[in-house]
Amino acid sequence: MTTHTCPKCRFSFTEDEELDADRAARIAERVESFTRDCERSGYRVEANRVTPRTAAILVGMKSKTFDGWRGRIGPPAERIPVNRSQYSYDLNALAAWSVDQRIEKKF
Repeated sequence: MTTHTCPKCRFSFTEDEELDADRAARIAERVESFTRDCERSGYRVEANRVTPRTAAILVGMKSKTFDGWRGRIGPPAERIPVNRSQYSYDLNALAAWSVDQRIEKKF
């Protein structure tokens, strides 16, 4: 547990390990939800990776918006082909991004 006290701003805060554990639990829950949604809807998951279209559907966004965010404010995409798509998203990275951005769909 780290504590920061700044004499200039007189602000003190403590980073709580429970917050990190809570974030990790929400990410794991979101990955499970994404996997279930893919199985239910028939979307292909290859090596824990999905196409940009599937990723957009999973986080509840339009495909065009999600594609426009690639490389700027969206989750990290890699040039690993999945199901005839040039780019793909790792479900763990997608879940972490959606938790950090507070993107809430009915998960």
